Amino acid sequence: MLAELEFIAELADDEVESYVTLTDASPIQRESVLVTEDSEDDFQSGPDSRFDFLSREGLKQVLVDSGFVAAKSLEWDFLLLFDTRKQKTWLGVTNDQIVCLLDDQKTRTNGHIIQWRQALSDATPVRTYSSGKSALIDIGSRRRWLYSKRLHPDGETLGNRINGMIEVAKVSAN
Repeated sequence: MLAELEFIAELADDEVESYVTLTDASPIQRESVLVTEDSEDDFQSGPDSRFDFLSREGLKQVLVDSGFVAAKSLEWDFLLLFDTRKQKTWLGVTNDQIVCLLDDQKTRTNGHIIQWRQALSDATPVRTYSSGKSALIDIGSRRRWLYSKRLHPDGETLGNRINGMIEVAKVSAN
């Protein structure tokens, strides 16, 4: 599994989509997923889609249902980090932690949408870098997560945005 993740980390966004399509045993074909972009951070599936990505409210509900976050601490900020036709990776920042959510058919089926979480105090440094064709980000101890260059063409701006989200959450927690 680790070797597979390292291999994926070396691929470009469009190559990852092809890789996922080739190795995913799901019955959904790549062409059957229609995704339209309503805004930079808010995606929804088209009417003929067989897979509906989670909305912001759906992401919040996943976090609340997990028990990791109290429903009354719903001071959220979400950022779409990675996006292909079959998969979306979001960062969610609450008043005390940052959470990585990966939304695709496999994580929905096995109930592992939440990939990791860490305290805001452990969420720095945030570093972005390129490795071959891939755009990668480190957030605290979480290393080598892909981000979409199409969504975030400037890694420094992305890093600053995540740092800003973390700082706002820390201030609002006090």
